[in-house]
Amino acid sequence: MKKILLLTFVILLFVSTSQINSVSAAGKVYNAGGGWTYRVDTPDNAKPYHHIHFFKRGKSVFCLRLDNMKPCDKRTNDYSSFDKLPSKVKSHVTENGFVQKAVKKENPKTDSWVKKIPKWALVSVATLAVFLGTATFFFPGDDAVAWAFFLRAIAI
Repeated sequence: MKKILLLTFVILLFVSTSQINSVSAAGKVYNAGGGWTYRVDTPDNAKPYHHIHFFKRGKSVFCLRLDNMKPCDKRTNDYSSFDKLPSKVKSHVTENGFVQKAVKKENPKTDSWVKKIPKWALVSVATLAVFLGTATFFFPGDDAVAWAFFLRAIAI
């Protein structure tokens, strides 16, 4: 009797401490707040591209392909485009580092427009901004009160 009780306890302990993984989710799930979640899926045989599934209170409402930034699963989408989703969900997704890496991998054309500006132009604009910012410190010519006191001092 003691052996059966001990065996039952060990089995119960093992089952209660082991993690149960969900089979339905293919990627990592993120919470965007307000009942909104999204799952980033990696490429597989059915969809050979990264894509994001959006859920509102557990119901799938939109799927976005990251290779061409168009909807996938058009028949099951409640929203017609990514722009129609709430702004807090869109900002949460665009700030996600994993999503940013996946977009760069799937669609390299989405690089920042700053990378297209020549380095010499960026350095020139930065130098001009620094010069204009410090010009009033070195040349207080625009300070009318200082000029008024200076001219008064010369006149006396």
